[in-house]
Amino acid sequence: MRFLFILLLMFISCTPQRRLERLLKKHPELTNVDTVVIRDTIRITIPKVRIDTVVNIEELWDTVYLEKDQLTVKVWRDRYNKVYIQGQCDTVFIEKIIDRRVPVKIYEKTPIWKKVLYWTLAIVIAFLAFYIIVNAIFKK
Repeated sequence: MRFLFILLLMFISCTPQRRLERLLKKHPELTNVDTVVIRDTIRITIPKVRIDTVVNIEELWDTVYLEKDQLTVKVWRDRYNKVYIQGQCDTVFIEKIIDRRVPVKIYEKTPIWKKVLYWTLAIVIAFLAFYIIVNAIFKK
């Protein structure tokens, strides 16, 4: 009977949460808010664009290429004195790294109502166990 009571007290009194609370009373610096950095990469895709144009000009003799970054423009003249302008922009990929800082609280104290509920539940279970054991002993 005493063994069961001592065992029940050990289960109630030695919770990790209680040990943590005692540790935090001795070292309050552990309750500081820490910051977690979430690094994410976003890839933006600009689709390819093509435009064709025809212009009549008498004095264009050779093919001209204009290039800048992803844009290429080709201008040429055919045998019917028509000038063709063809522009093309390749797909552009832009990668941007975003850092988000999220505050994280390391420890949060247990509210009083939870403590009262746990102790009430433990006492009710102890009385039920005591009642069952006493009835089992005296019925024999």
